[in-house]
Amino acid sequence: MPTPAYTSAANFIKGVPEAEAAINIESFEQSFEDPKEYIESKAGSNTGFVSNFNPSSSCTISGEVNTATLDIVGGFAFATDETIANAVDGYGTAAGGWYMDTFSLSASRGSLMSASASFTRHPDIA
Repeated sequence: MPTPAYTSAANFIKGVPEAEAAINIESFEQSFEDPKEYIESKAGSNTGFVSNFNPSSSCTISGEVNTATLDIVGGFAFATDETIANAVDGYGTAAGGWYMDTFSLSASRGSLMSASASFTRHPDIA
């Protein structure tokens, strides 16, 4: 199965731009969060909010495994700042380390083994 290719024409991106080690990426998803604390009036209605005190970003990488060494798929490890090739900086999360939250392997008869890894990034945690 060929690795998805990065092509850009007229500002469109097709496929996953960067490869990750030992995973033929099927999908990459990244989301950003900036929780808000609401300010209430004496009557209990919201009159404003405070934000940008705990922004974070999370991402999930999924795809087929292309290594025989299953304990190091993607080279990822828990409690280690990882380099995520496809991650986008911004939305208050341009700094901080990517730390793995979950990792799973899946295999079934007649299919290629697949892996999925989820990561979280907080700007104040290097």
